[in-house]
Amino acid sequence: MSLALLLVVGLACSSDPADAPTALSSQPALPFVRPAILSTTFGTTEQLVSDPLARGKVDALHALTLKQGIIIDPAAQHGYREGLVPTVDGKETGVGGDSGPEWLAFRDIETIISPTDAAALLRHEDPAIRVYFIWHASAATSTDLANLLYPMLADTTRVHLRSGCTGETQTVADEAMGKLELGSDARDRTRADVLTAVITDDRIPAQTRGMALASLASVDPAAALPLAKAAAGSANADWKHEGVTIFASLARSTDLDLLASESTSADVDDRENAAHALGRVDAVQARDLLAPLLNDPHPEVIEAAAESYAFQSTAVDAVVTELLTRDQEITNDAAARGLMRRATLHALEVFEPSLMKEHPHIDSFALGGMISQIGAPATPILHDLLESKSVVVRNVATEALGVIDKAPIK
Repeated sequence: MSLALLLVVGLACSSDPADAPTALSSQPALPFVRPAILSTTFGTTEQLVSDPLARGKVDALHALTLKQGIIIDPAAQHGYREGLVPTVDGKETGVGGDSGPEWLAFRDIETIISPTDAAALLRHEDPAIRVYFIWHASAATSTDLANLLYPMLADTTRVHLRSGCTGETQTVADEAMGKLELGSDARDRTRADVLTAVITDDRIPAQTRGMALASLASVDPAAALPLAKAAAGSANADWKHEGVTIFASLARSTDLDLLASESTSADVDDRENAAHALGRVDAVQARDLLAPLLNDPHPEVIEAAAESYAFQSTAVDAVVTELLTRDQEITNDAAARGLMRRATLHALEVFEPSLMKEHPHIDSFALGGMISQIGAPATPILHDLLESKSVVVRNVATEALGVIDKAPIK
């Protein structure tokens, strides 16, 4: 990735997958009630849609989505060809910004679909159609979004979402949760209640519950902290990981007992999770807890601890220098990433030729990003980096100097 691109506001081909799907009608506001049953069974167009004209258009969209997919999962799912994860196209699916036939077919359905049939399509056998009507529901003026989308939060079918020139694979549940997270108080007056219901509902996958926990942490940290701490003590490894991660982002210096316990656990996954989490804690004690993990018998723990320790460092001390020069490539890279996340002049100084030595495996994108944040004050150090033994560092420094000379970074 060119450093120059890092200094541009954004890529021209980016687009929200759900860009402007306009729902033509709304439903009355209803209080949120956590459903007794989550959607795990689905129906055909014939079973779900009452209007014959809409039924024909939905079947036409279904025929289009069945023709495309991305090879990720070896198992067939919901009628798709073996080895394909269904693809869901947003408004713009190419650099030119043109809309594909699937998007156009979806928008055509929106012009005639009734609210009842639109809600029913959230249970369609085609996961791509389910996602399209998640978008439709989230664009409506209804305040009933939580009641519409919550039953979908156990839907672990994977889909590949394409937007502009990018794409990502995730579950239908995560797409539904993403729309619930975005609900404002005007559209969803019980947002905190909905998030809490998701967090405490063990029928929902851990990753989706983690999204809700992170969202609650951003709007009501005090409410999220005890929930995150409870999750961090869960017997479910995936949910425990989500809890430790969010707990660390909320923890104060007086809340480190849990992470201290995890860091000395006999379970390697617990220690690795704690090492990652301690890189997010705003407390001086974090480095003391990380220090023993820098020599853990498991390299994945060392890698996590090295990145977190370097990030927590306010100066390049002897420990950070040893991590950068240790005869262990993953440790060198991890410490470098931690410093690059800090994005300060002292972090950049560690890439001087005398310290880089024979360690050329530096993430050029992250280094470039750090330089772009520091800007013109980095110029003297960048000149030194031109002598680095790392071709990656030399190339990034050369390009950064060119950009800074033309337009100093602010």
